Amino acid sequence: MTTADEPDLRIAWREGLSVGNAEIDGEHMDLIRRVNNLNAALVAQAGQEEILHLMQRLLDAAKAHFAREELLMHASRYPEVEQHRLIHARLTADFAGAMDNFVGTTSTLTWLAKGLLISSSLMEHLGKEDMKYRDFLNPDGI
Repeated sequence: MTTADEPDLRIAWREGLSVGNAEIDGEHMDLIRRVNNLNAALVAQAGQEEILHLMQRLLDAAKAHFAREELLMHASRYPEVEQHRLIHARLTADFAGAMDNFVGTTSTLTWLAKGLLISSSLMEHLGKEDMKYRDFLNPDGI
């Protein structure tokens, strides 16, 4: 629960984010849960060590997810798998860079900005880029 002074940064899973693969959808739900945990810690102004731990766990989960997603795309002969892999590499590098910047500052405003950058980048990816292969994997809408 948030007060009137605290922003509610929770992201809710919605069916529109489903790619039609239970394993990948489950991982997407886990990533959203991790983003929500990070956002909650940032809003609560948790300590730098706790926030960094949450960022690292999100980054680790994203890397593992990206690898599984790329295997699925290869197995399904998704024609744009290499472009998607490059997007994953850029997101991973952006996350790592945000974490490095986070470690180098004591400003909670900077922490919030870096955390929100990670959160919004990941959610934009799920909502835009992953939808491109969803239709390829499920040509009949199944």
